[in-house]
Amino acid sequence: MIDKLIIIGNGFDMHHKLPTSFKDFKKYIAKNNSELTYILDTYFDGDLWADFEHNLSNFNLQLVSTDNYDLLPNDSDRSGDMYIFEDAMDRIVKKLTVGLKNSLRDWILQLTPAANTATQLVSEIDNGYFYLTFNYSGTLEDYYNIEPKNILYIHNKAKNMKKKIKEMDFIDDSDIIIGHSLNKKKNDFKKNNDIRGLDKFAYDEGIEKLLEYLELSYKNTIKIIAQNSNFFKRSFSEIQVFGHSISDVDLLYFKKIHDQNLNAKWNISYHQHSDLPRLENQVREFKGDLKNVDFFQF
Repeated sequence: MIDKLIIIGNGFDMHHKLPTSFKDFKKYIAKNNSELTYILDTYFDGDLWADFEHNLSNFNLQLVSTDNYDLLPNDSDRSGDMYIFEDAMDRIVKKLTVGLKNSLRDWILQLTPAANTATQLVSEIDNGYFYLTFNYSGTLEDYYNIEPKNILYIHNKAKNMKKKIKEMDFIDDSDIIIGHSLNKKKNDFKKNNDIRGLDKFAYDEGIEKLLEYLELSYKNTIKIIAQNSNFFKRSFSEIQVFGHSISDVDLLYFKKIHDQNLNAKWNISYHQHSDLPRLENQVREFKGDLKNVDFFQF
């Protein structure tokens, strides 16, 4: 019986010299997807890349809509295309959801080296344990030959698409899960009641398309836990964490594991000493205290 769980975060891949930070992803899309880059750089409040998944909730829907008012037909002359504005809003949302996932998948796949070039750097990794990885890469399999049956890719693994299709940004062939943890509702968005004599029907239809982002960008951790209920019912005597910051967007997973393993011993990595106070606070958030918890530099 496997009684040790090892949790893998992005710091694990970075420890293996894979450039897998979201800032590295920013460089990749800047080179390969100029339209997505423009949308991300223009329509999110604050520093999107400082905490990428969390900040995906900061999409400025109002700015997107007002920037595209020129696509709305005039209210007094409906000879213009009634659906140009709606189509533009739909394209932006698809770019930020399906397009973002596909770009993320393509980026991860071109980073992962062949197994015979991989270097094992962590002695604790072997097939005697069970693994929960938050990464999309196959590092555990490629570097350490861990059997897939011993790994749960909680947000799924980046896989090669079955066939290449031109202009496939909006064809969702990726199972990657990415998103924020703020479950915003449509009524959180305040529509502009003064659209300067522009066609209200065309405006409302476009806004409905734009509002789909709120649901599509939300990472429903409760649903993901339910879909992986067999794992979250497993018991472990020891839990080791490599390279995971225990961010708010993933906190519920850790709480669920703790609640199932109240007496387990936790060993949690940190990168820099300055990271420790925040990490300790996050552990208190899901565990209540620091009892049976040790931290180690990684």
